[in-house]
Amino acid sequence: MAKTGKKIGRFLSSVRKSEFWRGVTKVTHEMRDLPTTLMREAEIEDLHKELEQNVNQIGGIAKEFQQNPLKEFNAEIQTSLDSSLTAKDKPNSIKNKPSLKNQADLSSPEGGNA
Repeated sequence: MAKTGKKIGRFLSSVRKSEFWRGVTKVTHEMRDLPTTLMREAEIEDLHKELEQNVNQIGGIAKEFQQNPLKEFNAEIQTSLDSSLTAKDKPNSIKNKPSLKNQADLSSPEGGNA
């Protein structure tokens, strides 16, 4: 009986140390962890889709900026300037604005040509 027990013990030990047993335990662990793995993969796919949407959105904004780089900015500046100027401060036409040469003449202490 002791001899039979010893044979059974050796057989079980050899089975436990074999590649077959390692494969069986690996499959068992993978089956146990399958729901968690699937949830992680699904979340990664959702994050990947969200990332693609963000990249596409940024690409659209960049393309729009390349087409009209300062359209909105210029409009905001013009609106701001128009609202800050009073009626008497607004120039009637471009011809009434002094030229750079005239401005230099006005700013010089002699009042004339330098």
